[in-house]
Amino acid sequence: KAALNLESGSLAGDLRDLYAYLCLRLTQANLHSDAAAIEECQRLLQPIREAWISIGTRVDSAQAA
Repeated sequence: KAALNLESGSLAGDLRDLYAYLCLRLTQANLHSDAAAIEECQRLLQPIREAWISIGTRVDSAQAA
């Protein structure tokens, strides 16, 4: 969360809020051995993960050119 530039726009604020929610849910999952909460976090993070993979592929392609 510390790397987010909150002055850059609403996306940074949205990510901050998402990360705070994920931290809460993962803490609850740990306390209550709640596998469903972990799966929820995975579902919420999947689109972000895919976006970072896509960005990495584009950067790799651009550097190879």
